[in-house]
Amino acid sequence: MAGTLDEPDAPAAPQSLRRRALVAGLVAGGLCLLSACSGGSEAVAVGAQPSVTPSIYPLPPPTVEAAAEEAQGDHAATFVRTAEGVVLPDAEVTPGAVFEDVGAAEICDLHYSQGVRQPRFNAKVAVFASYGVSIRDRDIYQVDHLVPVSLGGSNAEENLWPLPYQDAGGAEDKDLVERQLRGLVCSNKVSLQEAQDAIAKNWWQAHQTYMGLPINPGSEGPEPWERPTTEPGEVVNGGLCAVEGEIGYTDPKHIRLTCTATSFGELRWQKRY
Repeated sequence: MAGTLDEPDAPAAPQSLRRRALVAGLVAGGLCLLSACSGGSEAVAVGAQPSVTPSIYPLPPPTVEAAAEEAQGDHAATFVRTAEGVVLPDAEVTPGAVFEDVGAAEICDLHYSQGVRQPRFNAKVAVFASYGVSIRDRDIYQVDHLVPVSLGGSNAEENLWPLPYQDAGGAEDKDLVERQLRGLVCSNKVSLQEAQDAIAKNWWQAHQTYMGLPINPGSEGPEPWERPTTEPGEVVNGGLCAVEGEIGYTDPKHIRLTCTATSFGELRWQKRY
């Protein structure tokens, strides 16, 4: 009003105080959102992670029925079983293959087989897949050369197949006839071509035909690898077992094995994969 003195304005707050007040307001608002200010909902601790239900669960071991069903899936080759239960390869998929430039003189060199490269890992995987063999069963098979390296066999896929270890008519018996045929060739009793044809056509028939024929000492080549002998009831990798899911341990190395169904519907001790 006229004739009156205006009251002096209040001093302005320092700028630093205004910034502090603004920060305090923002912090208070944030805490309110995280607390009961949100309409009565439960408070959540800062940094807490919400519980998440896992979407991946460990698969249980397959049953005998499930393993048999898996073995009947789509694949190129089919095992052939003889009346004695011996497993033979599919002749169309695995007819056998040899090195054309290798003759009897080469294979009768004691060190010939060691100079031939083993199949690559990818080739072995392809062999298992072509016969519909589950990767769980790889411990009870060997990737076998139908025509063995010791008789000039090559690493071509047509010469590779998964041969099971079994008590009769398995990998050990095939090793025996391979050595016998090499001995016959290197003793000049049969030709290399005859030996190759016989084992490629039907290795079990070759076993019955040629085993026991006389050969020159040492002509069969180096001793083959043998599976370790076991006592009755001893747990061994690839051995038969009775109760699916049972756990056992090998004696020398104390390796944990599980009684698991194979592609053939058998129960055998195997490592878990």
